[in-house]
Amino acid sequence: MQQQHLQMVEFGVTGLEEVRLLVKRWKKVVAQLAREEEGVTLVWQTRRPVGIEVEDRRPGEEVLLTFLAPKEVLERFLEDLRGQGLEVTEEPLIPGLAITCRLGARNLQ
Repeated sequence: MQQQHLQMVEFGVTGLEEVRLLVKRWKKVVAQLAREEEGVTLVWQTRRPVGIEVEDRRPGEEVLLTFLAPKEVLERFLEDLRGQGLEVTEEPLIPGLAITCRLGARNLQ
């Protein structure tokens, strides 16, 4: 079986509400994929674990949440966020490997 290459989606977040929202939606997408036949392969047959890394890059100001998964999983995650009516802006960080995202201010009102 061919190994999936992982990509990253990074969110810079400034509040616990954003962290909770992103983690909740991520868990939902991964759980849905686990119930689909091809989804299991996308999520679990990878070189590194699919998941979330947290980095306190600027203490007291911003936490960086990095979602690590095959491209198809990350695309489904971003679609899910937008499907919830959230405004997500994307900017390539490393083409083909990583993008950085932000939730729009209107999402948290």
